[in-house]
Amino acid sequence: MDAEQLVIAIKDSEQQIEKNVEQLKRLESQLNDLLSCNDKDDAAALVIPACETEAENTREWERLAKEQEQTLIASKYSLNKCEEHLRYLPSQCASYVGIHENTQLIRVGDMEPKLVACMNVDNELYMIVQRRSDGSVNFNRSWTEYREGFGDLNGEFFIGLNMLHQLTMRRQHKLLILLTDENNWSLKARYNNFVVGGESKGYELKELGTFDGNVGDALSYNKGMKFSTYDNDNDKIRKNCGSTYNGWWHNQCTYCNLNGNYPEHIFWLYRNYRYALKTVVMLIRPVK
Repeated sequence: MDAEQLVIAIKDSEQQIEKNVEQLKRLESQLNDLLSCNDKDDAAALVIPACETEAENTREWERLAKEQEQTLIASKYSLNKCEEHLRYLPSQCASYVGIHENTQLIRVGDMEPKLVACMNVDNELYMIVQRRSDGSVNFNRSWTEYREGFGDLNGEFFIGLNMLHQLTMRRQHKLLILLTDENNWSLKARYNNFVVGGESKGYELKELGTFDGNVGDALSYNKGMKFSTYDNDNDKIRKNCGSTYNGWWHNQCTYCNLNGNYPEHIFWLYRNYRYALKTVVMLIRPVK
């Protein structure tokens, strides 16, 4: 059973349990109405025959109630098995031989299970945390939206600052950024210790580690900066860089902007050369 089927199975089990409980309540109410006939006094003798007629159905209702009870027990068992499976979900993308990209269900700490996108790059499995490709998703989002994440895992999306924090606080992660510029050049930037702080610290870009790549280190300018959005300004200048360039770890704005409006504000600037970008993929994986 894959991740999406598991989520559907859990929801179906919960809905079936609710239906069974409601039906049991209705049957119990009907049974109580019938049994109340035995409490009527002689003045109500005229209605007793009718009650006796209805009472003939009591045995059938009891049989149905038992069937519903067995169905309820089976549904609870299925739900418990699903919950048991969820407890053992991986906290990272798990290896799948021969697959370049897929979606997987993970669980990080006490967070709710979350469906994430995974990609094989040079025989290493990464989790995709951000992707830009065609401008189909608006990245001019609020603080809350950047915190929770948004978009389509099969297209453009941002995984969410809270998820980045939960992942990188527990274990050292490396960050890989894959870029394609307007001339279709393939560019890479790697950092070996990517750490995002918690919300109380403004989801600060706490660490990046050492840099490696063929595009120049433009992101280190943002190290130590809190995240900024149009409704939460944490940069170092009077104007709000988050209003102009969308959500990012802005300093005095930025030398690289991967969440900007597509395509005019997506760029990587190094030594006065500005790469205008067509595609961006940000990925992370634990350091072995």
